[in-house]
Amino acid sequence: MYEIPDSETSVFIGRHDYIYEELFNEHGYKEIDRLGLVGYYKKDDSVNEHYDFGIGSQGEWCHWFRVYRLSDGYKIEDFR
Repeated sequence: MYEIPDSETSVFIGRHDYIYEELFNEHGYKEIDRLGLVGYYKKDDSVNEHYDFGIGSQGEWCHWFRVYRLSDGYKIEDFR
C-alpha cells in the first residue's frame, strides 16, 4: 500500500480513476505528475511550489469499487 507523506489524507470509495481526473479538470486542477498509483494535481494559479494534492488508489479493490486517498486536507466532496 502506498502512503502520501507528510499530509492529512481523506479516504473514499470510488470507481475508476479516470472519472476523478475529469472531475478535477472541471475544477481547474491538472495532473502534473504520476508516481505509480499516485497522481499529483495542481491549479495553474496555485501558490504551492510542487502540487496542491495527490490522489492514489490503495490495494483494496474489486470490479465494482476501489479505495482512494486524497492528500493535503482535500475531500472528494470538495469537487461536487
